[in-house]
Amino acid sequence: PFGDLNQISFESLITKNDFEVNDFYNLSYLIKEKCISYHYTSTPSNIKQTKNKINFIGIAPSYSKTSLPELPFAEKEIKKLKTLLNGKSYLKEEASLKNFKENIRNNNIIHFAGHTIIDNDVPLNSNLVFTKDSFNYKLPAYDLYNMKINASLIVLSACNSGLGKIKKGEGMMSLARGFSYAGCPSITSTLWSVSDKPTKDIVLLYYKYLLKGLKKSEALRKAKLDYIDKSNPQLHPPFYWSSIITIGDNSPLYNVNFSYSLIIYIIIPLILLTGIYFYYFKRK
Repeated sequence: PFGDLNQISFESLITKNDFEVNDFYNLSYLIKEKCISYHYTSTPSNIKQTKNKINFIGIAPSYSKTSLPELPFAEKEIKKLKTLLNGKSYLKEEASLKNFKENIRNNNIIHFAGHTIIDNDVPLNSNLVFTKDSFNYKLPAYDLYNMKINASLIVLSACNSGLGKIKKGEGMMSLARGFSYAGCPSITSTLWSVSDKPTKDIVLLYYKYLLKGLKKSEALRKAKLDYIDKSNPQLHPPFYWSSIITIGDNSPLYNVNFSYSLIIYIIIPLILLTGIYFYYFKRK
């Protein structure tokens, strides 16, 4: 996207002149026809290979010691993802900036469900907000430019995480952009303030399709279409579902192809055990 187009979710554009339709569900959104992913104008080349194994860490801070409101569905989101991906989670008091920094090098999926504080005038001063356990509980965007993150995917399930200042020749300067410069080739972020529960519902569906080996844009597209089909009609407007976008490397996160490890560790032992079983009873 160029200029102000960085603030638009293209999948919510209408492909036909059907504005006379009285409900949001039946409008001809572009997402019904196409998968859409986004790229920054200028980013480092950090393409990671598709993995056979997923190492997941989920973070849902508590904001009881700050002026920010609590996000009850964020904690539920992380708990379900931990079970789904058999990963680690840091909730409430454990969701500190310290724990985040200590774990970002060892996991290929990092999922943050919490608050951001966005500075549109000076985007490098925008922050991810963790549980307040000390004076230092905010991660500013300028710190990201000096970090090394080995993750294949970072999901920023937080308001305005992909929003910032539009810089000519660079595009959107945001928290998501900072993670891209830190070495992560793929970021899922938001373009405006999102609702807690719809975001949780869409994100859980997104991971469901990622685990089936779909490309990130296709997984997010299917998640949103499922959400539109099953949600309350009051939640059909694009405000609730089109803010979440995928940026950067669009390749599948998880390789579900038939692998040699499956043959070696499962099929061959089963054949041997079956052979031993029948040989034993034949002799008997």
